[in-house]
Amino acid sequence: MLSLVKQLGLAFLTIVLIGSGCVQPVASTNDDEKAAQSLSFSSQDQFVFRETVFGLGGKVVDLLGGVSAERTVTLQTFDLNSSIMANWSLITERETDASKQAQEAYNKAYTNAPIGTMIPKRPDVQTEQTTETGTMHATDVGNADHIQLPTFWSEGTQTLEKNSLIWLTKTQYQELVQTRKTRLNLGLFDNSIAFAQSLSDQAKQVANWITQSKQTEEKKDVLLIEANQDWGTYLLNVNGEQKTVRTIQAQNAFARYTILANENNPLILEVVLSPLSQGSFDVFNKQGLREAFMGYEVTSITQNETSSASQPQP
Repeated sequence: MLSLVKQLGLAFLTIVLIGSGCVQPVASTNDDEKAAQSLSFSSQDQFVFRETVFGLGGKVVDLLGGVSAERTVTLQTFDLNSSIMANWSLITERETDASKQAQEAYNKAYTNAPIGTMIPKRPDVQTEQTTETGTMHATDVGNADHIQLPTFWSEGTQTLEKNSLIWLTKTQYQELVQTRKTRLNLGLFDNSIAFAQSLSDQAKQVANWITQSKQTEEKKDVLLIEANQDWGTYLLNVNGEQKTVRTIQAQNAFARYTILANENNPLILEVVLSPLSQGSFDVFNKQGLREAFMGYEVTSITQNETSSASQPQP
């Protein structure tokens, strides 16, 4: 009988692969447009996001070994023509080293114990609160050719050239609005496009029809994304209030993107990856399953007084 992780892998593999790019847009209004346009960014503005798997957070992320806690980002500088610098912090509960050792010792002692052995109760998992912090510094943002998924943000200071972190460049945004197409590099295809487009033998066994889709994609520009015909919407907590903002929904075979419809702040609010983005992955392995579908979603934005005061009035 398949384990819970394997069942999740099979179910969500089918859902994501078949349904990717098929999300129907919600009708947008003038209010949504105004809400999106009001979200200008300046120093000390904050936003919060969380990691997602299959586009879901919470217990699904926990189950697959991720961190369901929210990450807080505080902008230090924000200039889409020049550079972006942001500090981030992540407070999580993690199992202590002593607890891990106790679990390993228990498994070693009793996993293969003979019939009749008196097996004591498994020791409780002990956790501790830890805080991770880092600084992301993106330079030459106006000419950026990559974004940096939060999954790859590491502690300490990271300086990235020609990288726009989790924003589109103004050029990319204008291209999407005017032509519904632009090129966007997740940074996952640098080693080999062939690798990025390959599928593991296990995945082929799950869905043989994927092979035909893969062969079709090999003839395409793997960085090209295409926007939906209509505007989309996204529910977001802004300065403590729930607001619906206008968005651009765009996708290709590798990911689905929800982008704030604001030329001066084209923040990528959500990314949902498909297995093709990771190339060869192990759908029957907890870590491989998580990595195959890793993504994120922005849940809230808090503007400082300067940003709030500069918002256009209705």
